[in-house]
Amino acid sequence: MNLVAMLNSRNIAGIQEDTLKSILRGHHPAISVKMAQNGMVMLSDNTIIKCVHEYYQNPESTMDMKKYKNSPAKCHYVQESLGIEGVNNNRCAQCHLACMDMRENKELRRIYK
Repeated sequence: MNLVAMLNSRNIAGIQEDTLKSILRGHHPAISVKMAQNGMVMLSDNTIIKCVHEYYQNPESTMDMKKYKNSPAKCHYVQESLGIEGVNNNRCAQCHLACMDMRENKELRRIYK
């Protein structure tokens, strides 16, 4: 794997974390959140960002997310597993921001694929 590919694999949906924070907070000049519900965030450039459980993990959780198919239940259990508090179900952009903050505080780990 070359250096560019390795650095790109650390991005979320091809977007660097600082840029993604700016987009999710509504501060990016060119890209905005078009839709954020049902386990995904769609940006105005049609980039799709999957549910946070695809990108973050709680090293202390043993919950298996694959067994939850129902979106509202899955959303609840993802938040419980990752230790996200203060975010309503199906508020996916806020969920991503909470996970980024928790990762900075070393509460969560990123999943790199």
